[in-house]
Amino acid sequence: MAAPGRSPGRLNARRYAAEGTLVLDVTDPFCPWNQGRWLLEGGPDGAACRAAAHSPAPTLRLDSAALGSLFLGGTSVVHLASAGTVKGDAPAVRQAHLMFGTGAAPWCSTEF
Repeated sequence: MAAPGRSPGRLNARRYAAEGTLVLDVTDPFCPWNQGRWLLEGGPDGAACRAAAHSPAPTLRLDSAALGSLFLGGTSVVHLASAGTVKGDAPAVRQAHLMFGTGAAPWCSTEF
């Protein structure tokens, strides 16, 4: 989720390891335009994410920090759920694990 105006551009641009649909209830005290309920439909060939204020109950509740970790693929949603950072029932966590999972950890080739 990127710019003001409730734009989920980054989630649209990402590819997902498995086909699936999630309703994300996101909180973000730093950038409140990212807050809200988002319907994410994604898979290996692309994704669509849009505001979903009137969609069914959210499948996952998380803050923007947890969503950022999932987006990069370096942290398992199962670990975040175990820590209480992501809330959802077992089938939703499993679906998110399949979708956001990657075969490689994030890596930056430049030193800071």
